Amino acid sequence: MINLSLIIAIKYLYEVKKNAILILLILTGLNGFSQKLVDKFLKLKVLPIPTFAVSPEQGLAYGLSIDYFYKAAPKSDSTTRYSYSWIQFLKTTKGQLLVDHATSMYTKGDKYYVFLRAGYNATYEQIYDTDFHLNQFCKLDYDRTFANVKIAKNFGKKIYFGNRSYFSSYNNLNYQDTTVNHARINMDNVNSTVIGTGPSIIVDRRDNQLCATKGTLLDANAILYYHTGAKKISYISLNLDYRKFKTIRKHEFAYQFLSNHNIGNNIPSLEANRLGGAMTHRGVFWGRQRGNHLLLNQFEHRWILHPYIKWSVFGSVGSANNEINKLLNTNVIGAAGTGFRVLIQKEKQIYMRLDVAASKNDFGYYIRVGEAF
Repeated sequence: MINLSLIIAIKYLYEVKKNAILILLILTGLNGFSQKLVDKFLKLKVLPIPTFAVSPEQGLAYGLSIDYFYKAAPKSDSTTRYSYSWIQFLKTTKGQLLVDHATSMYTKGDKYYVFLRAGYNATYEQIYDTDFHLNQFCKLDYDRTFANVKIAKNFGKKIYFGNRSYFSSYNNLNYQDTTVNHARINMDNVNSTVIGTGPSIIVDRRDNQLCATKGTLLDANAILYYHTGAKKISYISLNLDYRKFKTIRKHEFAYQFLSNHNIGNNIPSLEANRLGGAMTHRGVFWGRQRGNHLLLNQFEHRWILHPYIKWSVFGSVGSANNEINKLLNTNVIGAAGTGFRVLIQKEKQIYMRLDVAASKNDFGYYIRVGEAF
């Protein structure tokens, strides 16, 4: 599988032609004439980046992400932080498709913060039984359309108050192997559409959105959801994301605490909180752990080896369960990994990460733009 993934990565690097060649020059550390090409690449605002990851649900996922980095103000405006937008096209060896867009923007003078993430995926997922037995799961195919929007105003000292809205619709569900114990999933309400909105507070004092090295982020919101199937307001979600970053000489330290809770009746099973994947709990396959309640701690230490390269080690401990009183005493899973960071945009200090990580039962590797948190 590793050999296949490397072949696919090289194929996509070749397909993006000149920019891909420059990526390879960075990775191989060539000097002289190649250094001039590297410097040219590091000034680009629009970057085509090959992306891939592996999981039992997807097999090998591979595709292309087109990333755009910019400032929503004149370049000389030091009061406005950099913003980014990207669109991702992802296919898997099991025939799944993901089209995903995100924009995270600070307006002029950091007066407002606007976030949008929306997309469509036709995917396959494994839903495990209540005890997460490796051989006890059902197979589920579905289509999903989603949108997540935040708009907040800066009231001073980078403290933003505003609104978060959310839309999610699961359709065309197809179950296989449904004889497994499904205490984790209510078969009556999985085909669902929910619409939610609520207040949001964001304290964002990071030096960089995608690759923070110092500062703090606190993102808290409470969302009230209307379930179209139940035809009523059915539940509320309470969400907290806290991150702290610090740099000491050539060492960067990062920490994240994540707490998500769905409370109420008629909560669609596929709206459960999930752990795993490239962002939360690397080394645990996405969806292995799920539940209405989730807690996660993540740590990372990065060494600056070269102006263009960093080495990272990281670890995480998390749990998800439908019962909040079982979060800390059942199914707590730890994971750890290592990886490299390669500078791909010098002015805005944007890095591409290459990570490998493992837990007790899982293993994964990831290539993405920006840090996991």
